Amino acid sequence: MDSDALAHLDRTHVWHPFTQQRGWEAERPVLIERGVGCTLYDTDGTAYLDGVSSLWCTVHGHRHPRIDAAIREQLDRVAHSTMLGLSHPGAAELAARLVEIAPPGLSRDLFHERFRSLLFPTHQAEPGDAADMRRLLEEHGERIAAVIMEPLVQGAAGMIVHPDGYLRAVRELCDEFRVLLICDEVAVGFGRTGTMFACQQEDVAPDLMCVAKGITGGYLPLAATLTTEEVYESFLGEHAELRTFFHGHTYTGNPLACAAALATLDVFEEERTLERLAPKIALLGELLEELVQDLPTVAEIRRRGFMTGIELIAFPLDARMGHRVTLAARRRGAIVRPLGDTIVLMPPLSITEDELVRLVGITAGAIEEATGAGLRLAA
Repeated sequence: MDSDALAHLDRTHVWHPFTQQRGWEAERPVLIERGVGCTLYDTDGTAYLDGVSSLWCTVHGHRHPRIDAAIREQLDRVAHSTMLGLSHPGAAELAARLVEIAPPGLSRDLFHERFRSLLFPTHQAEPGDAADMRRLLEEHGERIAAVIMEPLVQGAAGMIVHPDGYLRAVRELCDEFRVLLICDEVAVGFGRTGTMFACQQEDVAPDLMCVAKGITGGYLPLAATLTTEEVYESFLGEHAELRTFFHGHTYTGNPLACAAALATLDVFEEERTLERLAPKIALLGELLEELVQDLPTVAEIRRRGFMTGIELIAFPLDARMGHRVTLAARRRGAIVRPLGDTIVLMPPLSITEDELVRLVGITAGAIEEATGAGLRLAA
């Protein structure tokens, strides 16, 4: 089928997540057919820089030969086997590898898929405000089971960067009030902030740590939760006590996904990914500093490591300015994605310095084009 026929099928039958379908139906969708390195190609052969790591997960880029080979090798063994009452070599090895690189004290793993929000009341602390966290714990500490946070950066909230020391302060407050600390490293883990895990930057070991996205290099869906021996032992008991951990799903610890994850960790070591990332993080900072100076429609840039949010000045909601920037960037040859009117840049860690310069240049041009037109419309 040609691109037009495929686009028709998509518009007719596919309901895309986090996508306003009314606008989508008026556009010709980009149909990604293949990817190599940091570049994606659509069904017409047009190339795009992958500026968001295909939703923050392709840490080593597309079609990495090491990960490709690991998945092919696993396919010659078994594609899937349940973890309920059974195990397999890949799951055991991956769990050990994750424990080895995680903050100290996290010695147990539970593989899981994301499940729907639990319907009990929660208290929301002001981002980055340790005094507000203390206030909540003083008022409600006896009824609070855990504090859940994304360490250093709140990703989907708009790339909100926490002040230095906040994570450490929250850890100390949790210890003081005897509540668990759960660190959500799904977006910030696997090198995104410059270290393997974000909580390592403030020498914090949570009671539970959730990881996903980059764990398989973006190849296959997999998540893992690491926890302490203390939490693990609370589920040990006699059969009649019913203290078993009654949670899991059909694809828990899928062998193919584990093979991809192990290969991803191998690539981190073999290619010294984190070591080679440091100068690119510095370059990104320099490029973004120039962007702020040159574009009056950029209100603020928030960044930690390779996680960047470029917030635009206020535009009317119906202007869909973030979306306009996305389309303008696409015409210039890059895939970026907004969170409202905050443009997110989170390229693969394997991006070259030349590609990084090009990505920021494309983003700057797209912002200038889209917001300039928006200003004229507002006038």
